[in-house]
Amino acid sequence: MNRVMLHPFAGVLSAYGMGLAEVRSIRERQLELPLEPRSMGSLDLAVAELSDQIRADLAAQDVPQDAVSILPRVNLRYAGTDTSLPIDPDADIDVMVGRFEQTHRQRFGYIAPDRDLVLEAATVEGVGRERDKDTSEPVFGATSPGEAVDTVRMYSDGVWHEALVYHRDQLAVG
Repeated sequence: MNRVMLHPFAGVLSAYGMGLAEVRSIRERQLELPLEPRSMGSLDLAVAELSDQIRADLAAQDVPQDAVSILPRVNLRYAGTDTSLPIDPDADIDVMVGRFEQTHRQRFGYIAPDRDLVLEAATVEGVGRERDKDTSEPVFGATSPGEAVDTVRMYSDGVWHEALVYHRDQLAVG
C-alpha cells in the first residue's frame, strides 16, 4: 500500500452516523419442534415473550414504545440437516412451508417436499426509531461569542492545554 487517505472528520462522521442509526435489539429462542399445528402455540408464545423483552430493551434506551417495530422470524430446516433458513412466520403452516421451499430452492437449488420440517428457533428483532432526528443546519441564537462555562485540560499536539468549554446554543455563527 503506497498511500492511505484519511478524512479529517472521520471520527466525527462516524459518531454522527451512529447518532442517526436506529436502535435495535435481537432476541432468539431455540424451539426444536416439528413444524405442525400443535407447535404453533409454542411459537406464538416465544414470539410474544421475546417481543416483550425487546420492548423492555428499547425502553431502557429511551426509545418510545410507539416508535418500536417488531419483526418476528422463524428458522426452519429439514429434519436431519443442520442449516436453517429464516422466514417470515404465518398462522398458516402451508404458507410457511411455501416460503421455506422458495428460499431453500434459491439458496441450495433444490427442495425435498417428502422431508419433515423442524421449527428450529424463533427470532425477533425490534427496531426503535428514536424521535425524529433533526439533520438540518444548526440554528444558533447568540450573536456574541458567549461565556465559557468551564475549563478542562486537553492534550493536543504533544502539549497539555487549558481548553474553554461553551454551551453550543450560546455560540454565535462563525
